[in-house]
Amino acid sequence: MEDYFALYDVPLSFFPDEKLIRERFYAISRDSHPDLHASSGPSEAMKRTMMNNEAYRIISNFDKRLPYILELKGLMIPGEKYDLKPAFLMEMLELNEELDEARVSGSLGNIHQKVQTLSDDLEQVLKQLCEQYDKSGQEELLPEIKDLYYRRKYLQRLVL
Repeated sequence: MEDYFALYDVPLSFFPDEKLIRERFYAISRDSHPDLHASSGPSEAMKRTMMNNEAYRIISNFDKRLPYILELKGLMIPGEKYDLKPAFLMEMLELNEELDEARVSGSLGNIHQKVQTLSDDLEQVLKQLCEQYDKSGQEELLPEIKDLYYRRKYLQRLVL
C-alpha cells in the first residue's frame, strides 16, 4: 500500500495541515504534468498524476483518511467484517425497533433526532480520540478509533 503521507512529505495524522497538503498536491501536479515529461514518456507522468490525485482524494477527506490510516497501521483490511460489541448491537436493536414503530405511527421526527444526536455524540468522541492520537502517537488508541469508526458507519446508515 502506498503511503500518501510520505508522498506529500507530511507526518501521518488524522488532522494534517490541509494547506500544506493542498500545496504538495499542486506542486506534484505541476512537476508531473505530461507536457514536462514528453521525452520520458507520458505513461510515467500519468502514473504519478493518478497516484497524486488518489492521494489527495484520500488525505484531504477525513472520512477517507481515517480508514486509510487504520489500513496503513495494519488494523483494518478493506472489506473486513468487523464485529461490533454486543452492548452496542443491543442498543441498535432497540433503536431499530423504535424506528419500525415510528414508521408505523408516522412519527419519525423524534427517532431521527435521537439517531442524529447519538451520531453527533459518537462523532465528537471519535474526533477527540483522533486528536489525542495525533498529539501523543499512542498506538493503543487505534483499536478504539477503529471501533468508533465502525459504530459511526452503522449509525450513518440509520440516519439516511
